[in-house]
Order: sequence, then C-alpha cells, then structure tokens
Amino acid sequence: MGRIQITVLIVTFFLPVLAQDLSELESKAKSILAERCLSCHNPQDKTSGLVLVSLESAIKGGSRGIPAFVPGHPDQSLMMQRILAEEMPADGPLLEDERKIIRDWIAAGAPWTGPIDIAEPAKSVAIPRWWSLQPLQRAEPPKTEGILEEWSLSAIDRFIYAKLREKGLKPSPAADRRTFIRRATFDLLGLPPTPEEVEAFVQDKSPEAYEKLVDRLLASPHYGERWGRHWLDVARFGESHGYEKNHLRDNAWPYRDYVIRSFNEGKPFNQMIIEQLAGDQIAPDHPQIEAATGFLVAGIHDRVTIQNIEGELQKRANDLDDMITATAAGFLGLTVNCARCHDHKFDPIKQTDYYRMQAAFAGIEHGERVLASAHEKKQHRILEEPLLRKLESVKLWLEALKLQAKAQVEEQREKISKQYRPAIDSRGTAEEFSPTQARFLRMSILETFRNTPPALDELEVWTAGPSPVNVALAANSAKVSASSTRSTGSDMSFYKAEYLNDGKFDNVWISGEQGKGQVTVEFPAVETIRRVVWSRDRLGANQGRHFIRVPTKYVLEVSLDGERWEKGADSEGRLPYSEAEREELFLLAVFSPEEREEWNKFKQLKVELEKKLAAVPKLPTAYIGRFKQPGESTYLARRGNPMDKGEVIAPGSLSTLEGILPGYQLDPDVPEGERRLAFARWIADDRNALTARVLVNRVWHYHFGHGFIGTPSDFGVNGGTPTHPELLDWLAGRLVELGWRLKPLHKK
Repeated sequence: MGRIQITVLIVTFFLPVLAQDLSELESKAKSILAERCLSCHNPQDKTSGLVLVSLESAIKGGSRGIPAFVPGHPDQSLMMQRILAEEMPADGPLLEDERKIIRDWIAAGAPWTGPIDIAEPAKSVAIPRWWSLQPLQRAEPPKTEGILEEWSLSAIDRFIYAKLREKGLKPSPAADRRTFIRRATFDLLGLPPTPEEVEAFVQDKSPEAYEKLVDRLLASPHYGERWGRHWLDVARFGESHGYEKNHLRDNAWPYRDYVIRSFNEGKPFNQMIIEQLAGDQIAPDHPQIEAATGFLVAGIHDRVTIQNIEGELQKRANDLDDMITATAAGFLGLTVNCARCHDHKFDPIKQTDYYRMQAAFAGIEHGERVLASAHEKKQHRILEEPLLRKLESVKLWLEALKLQAKAQVEEQREKISKQYRPAIDSRGTAEEFSPTQARFLRMSILETFRNTPPALDELEVWTAGPSPVNVALAANSAKVSASSTRSTGSDMSFYKAEYLNDGKFDNVWISGEQGKGQVTVEFPAVETIRRVVWSRDRLGANQGRHFIRVPTKYVLEVSLDGERWEKGADSEGRLPYSEAEREELFLLAVFSPEEREEWNKFKQLKVELEKKLAAVPKLPTAYIGRFKQPGESTYLARRGNPMDKGEVIAPGSLSTLEGILPGYQLDPDVPEGERRLAFARWIADDRNALTARVLVNRVWHYHFGHGFIGTPSDFGVNGGTPTHPELLDWLAGRLVELGWRLKPLHKK
C-alpha cells in the first residue's frame, strides 16, 4: 500500500467524524472542485500541468511536481494557500463557507472514493462571481466622527481618510495655493498657469476662490484637448494605417476633433459611447455626431493584399478583433479578445461572447465615407444628378454602337492587330533599333496609364553582336540617375533609382512627377547597343494587377557625350495598353464614316459631361468607417481559425454581465446598424455597473497617476481587486447620478 493511502487511512481513523458526515463532506468538496476548478484543471487544458479529477492526479501535482494538497494538513497544502490568497479560482475567490468546506475536507484526509464527474461544464462560467461583475454596492461615506475637520467636508476625503486610518497612515499636509493652482492647471489643461493667474488666485481670499478656479479651468478649450487626449489613447487613435506600409490617413482628424469637442461641451459619456459605436444610426446626416464612429476604425489596418482566401479571412478577422478589443477594454475593462480561440482562461467570458461582439461589428469596414449634412447632400444631388442622367444616356448610345459592330470586330480583330506592334507588357517590353554607338541612354516617359507617377523595376540595355551583354547593370559599372524620385516623407530609400539596374526586379523606382519622369544610364565606355528592355513588374508577382504607374508613351534616346541626343526608339505604333482603348481602336477600324462621326460625337459629349461632373464640388469625407450589411452570418471560429466554421452566432450582449443588467439577443440577419446600436445602448445602460466603474477609475487614474485598479483596461481576475472598493462604487454611482457628465465629477 502506498504512503498516500496509508496517510489517508490513519488520519481518517482518528477523526471523530461519522462516515455519513465524511461522505457528505467529500461530496460538497468535490462539487466545489467540479464547479470552480475543472474549467482550467481538466484533462484537456491541464493548466499549469495540474489535473483535479482524481486523488492520484491531485497528489501528483502540476508541472513543478508540487502536490495540490497534503491530506490531513490544509495549512501545508498549496491549494489552500492559493485559495486563501484569493489567487484561485481564476474566476473569483471562493465564498467563506466554500473555503471552510475545502479546509475541513483536506483536514479529514481528503477522502476521494471516486473520480469527479466532469460531464457537466463548470457552473462558474455561467455565474460570474468576480467583484467587478456585480451590481454597484450602495456605499455610504464614513461618518465624520474621529475625522479631521478639513477631511470631513468631502465624501471622497472621508473615504480616503478612513482608509489611511485603517492602514495606520496620516495624510500629507494640504498644498499651499501656489502649488494647488499649478497642480490643478496641469491636471485639467496640461499647461502651466501664467504668473498673473497664480498671483490672482493667491490673492483671492473669497470662499469661492477654489470653485471659481476649477470652473475657469473646466471652461477652457484646453480642457478638451487635455482630457480628450487621454481618451484618444484608450481609443488607439492614430493617423496612419500601421503595418509595413503605414500610409497616412489624411481624413482621420474629424474623430479627434469630435472627442475634444465632446469633452469641452460636457457631453454625457454614455452618450459618447453610443455615438462612437453607432453615431450614424442616432444622428444620420449630422457630421459632428457621425464623426464619432471614427472610434471603430481608429486602430491599425493591414492594406497589403494576400494572395489566398485564408490570408484575407485572417486579415479581416484581425480587423474585427481590433474593434472588439478596443470596445471591450475601453468601455468595459474586459479582455474579451482572450476568448477569440476558446473560453477565457481566467474570466467568465465565453467564446460565444466574443463572436456575439464580432456579429455586432461584422458590417464595419475600414475606409472613408461622406461626412456631410442633409442640406449639403441635397445641394450636391441637385448639381450632380442631371449630369449623371445625361451621362448614362450617352453611355447607352455608345454601347449600342459597339453592339452593332461587335460581329465585324471579332471577324477582323486579328487582321487589324497585325498592323500594330504588340501592346506594352508591364512584365517586360522590348525596343529594338539599328546598332548604335552610345555612352548614355535616356528613357523619357511622357504618359502613364491613368496619369500616375511612372514606376520601373529594371531597365536593361543590350549590346549588338552574337553574345549580347546588359551594359546597364551596376555590376558592369553602369551608373543610373533619375530626374525625380518619389519620397515617403523625408525618406527616398523605398523607390530610389539604383533599383533600376540592380538586376533583382524586386524593388522599384517611382518618379516624383505625375504621369512622367526620366531615367538615364551612363556606361563606363562607349558601347554598340541595339536593344532596350524595361519592366514594371518583371517577376509577375502581382499577376497583372499593377495596371497603374505603367509607362504608355515614351522615347528612348542615345548620346555619346550626354549633351547631344538622338532618338533610338519610341512607343509609337503599338496597340494601346488599356483594353478599353484597344477595343475602341478596333471599333473605329470597322465603323463606316457615318458611324465613326456619331461615335466621336458621343465620345466627346461623354468627356465633357465627365469634366462637368469632376467640377462639381466633392462632399467632404472622413476616415470614420464604412458600413454595409454582412454578406453571411457570423460563425464561431474553432480555435480562432476563420476557415474552420462552427455554429452560427447571432449579435447579442455578453453573458458575462447577466448578473448586472438584462441581456438581449438579435436575429442573425438583423440590419447592420441595429446591431451596433443595440450593443452600444447595452454598454451605456445606467445599470451597467462595469461601464461606470471603468470610467471613474480612468478619471481617478488620470488625476492621480494610479487608479483604484492598476490595470484600467482589465477589470478581470488578472487586474486584481480595487484598493478602495467602497469609494470606487460610490464614485460610479455618483457618475450615474450626474448623468455621466465628467465636469461635475471633477469638481466633487
């Protein structure tokens, strides 16, 4: 018989406990283990290597080999130590009677007559017990007895003084007036007070001096800049996309201005919550409100195209994860993103909760949209719609002419094509000419497709003779230069001219001019050349998607001295680069004179109408997200893999907060805007104690450098417990009483 079994028998023998009582104690203890411990310490998850399904596995211990408990010795048992320190269970401490049951059970020798039934899931996941997931407690400020007079005037001071006294501490002396005005001004405005403001406050002996100072600071436009910046940090606001390209977002600023304006106006924060998640739904055509949805797309966004469906789906899932993380952490202090692949390991957040949020945000896309008033949109329609109708009519006439000639074009396409050289190919276009002596070769680009700055990944110059050599290569001592190079800010290293003759084809030179540019190659000696090859996408990595930046009209010139130039070749005589221009060339070749005249007339009219449309003033736009009805239902992604679809998940509230306020469930195909609005109203509900707690903790954090919880965006188990729980709940209740307005909260 093993040592463990002998210990259990000896301890059990001497305990004055009836067998029936012992059996009941075992049942209760194992029930607690099943409900509170097996969500982590089960045979599948094996958190820390510990499995609590049998006595043997518990005694074996976790990855460090330390037994979970020592039968007969609760004080020496690691499990009991962790329970008393409130480190375990992960979803919240045991109740007092539950702790006593576990202690008595271990003291009784930890009788374990059979394995724990793990068929049923742990109940604790569905019944959150963590402090932050409970309704607000109506805490009353401590009584004034025994409190210093200057600490009894404010409820907040009474809470603080009581905690200091509890810890055996004494308060610091009050700040003098010069110190106070500096602290208050820096705190509320982020700026120092002027010498005149300091002196005025020092000399103001009126009882209202402090209140007048705070009112003046709160009324300053710098208040919104200071406190708006705090929220913009939480909202992960940035004016570029991030990732390797990190392109600028020129029109992201309206969201920034919305935040500053809202703080200065003293707007209720629960109203700001609704506006940031669904401003377009509650105030359509109201630019100053609609700008709030910039919160949803303020995070990073990968704009690099991935050449497979798995990559694109993962990229989309990452965008939605950023929105979920920012919303849950920013407003609720919950790390819902940790439930993307499985139920949360520490907090009572189910994986289905994560995908309920994803379903709410499934119709959001990164990008700009029109940000204009109803009047502005109406005026724009008045100018634009007549032109659009005329343009559509002209396009129909042109299409009718094309249809009439379709059969003739197909019949003569090959014959017509033979009259021209092949069209330019972005993967490699060659120009050949009579053998010519040259020390320099120059390519002057005169036009590009869609008038974009031209780009080249390589420019080759081949010699005449039986064994041609590319004398343009840097490896052959050739030098290359460009008339201009596109810059990214102050950095030109991305698109430099040296890439034109490195022989690698993986980087490009891009001109700094719109629709044109010039590159020159200098050989170390005079060479006899007869062939030039240039490319925009030699490796074909983009498989024809690089239509832009392709030179469509150019001239190649040679020179012996770099001063006098002679034409060697040009782009004339090639089929047009764009498919539309090629089709028009074929049409004009088969049209009768009358048809050609009619085509040109309508074509000219189309150009004129397009110019007029382009001249219509554009409506303002902003980077505040685009919304559309999701194309399919939201599925739970098994292990977080968007390619592995599980059950359909409908938009709804988080089950985590069912103990605080009523939840809701929508249909899977509910309109997109209703999804966001319902979720926003649920977060902003007066009964949502977690939202209020998180906000007042942030306010305290920004005032004093440390909140009641040191992790302002994580009120879960890993965030710990508050230093002043009664004061935190009192302030949260006060915030709701004040209508979620921050300026009065700052004052009192």
